[in-house]
Amino acid sequence: MAARLRDGAADILAANAEDVARGRRDGLAESFIDRLALDEARLESVAKGVDETAACPTRLARCWPIGRARMACASSACARRSA
Repeated sequence: MAARLRDGAADILAANAEDVARGRRDGLAESFIDRLALDEARLESVAKGVDETAACPTRLARCWPIGRARMACASSACARRSA
């Protein structure tokens, strides 16, 4: 999946630029636009996160209850176990 993100980066970034332009045209708050906007560095960060999650030995489907919410903890569990 990370390789597909990297291979499709140009298309992903072009589509994201259209989304950002539409958001600005529709009057979305600039703080929301900032969270929506991707650039090469942000997309690479996502791909690295996918690589790290894929390399994690914990089961991705495992969740731990936290209050009324449930939180998937694969990445943080991996970080705790490898530390």
